[in-house]
Amino acid sequence: MQKGNLLTSQEIVRKFRITYQTLCHYTNIGLLNVTRKESNKRFYNERDIARRLKKIRQLREKDYSLKSILNEL
Repeated sequence: MQKGNLLTSQEIVRKFRITYQTLCHYTNIGLLNVTRKESNKRFYNERDIARRLKKIRQLREKDYSLKSILNEL
């Protein structure tokens, strides 16, 4: 994972304008990487998430399935 600030799920949702459900789904299927610290909370690397969400959005606009996007990442 790249170096950068670690953000909570709430911060990711606000900053990148995605729903909490989408964040959890993308994490659960492996599109987004998570780091667990303190009381099993989810933390995400800001740079990594920004890069991955940009790529996911670009590929979704081209009608790629989530499975295909996972293969691209």
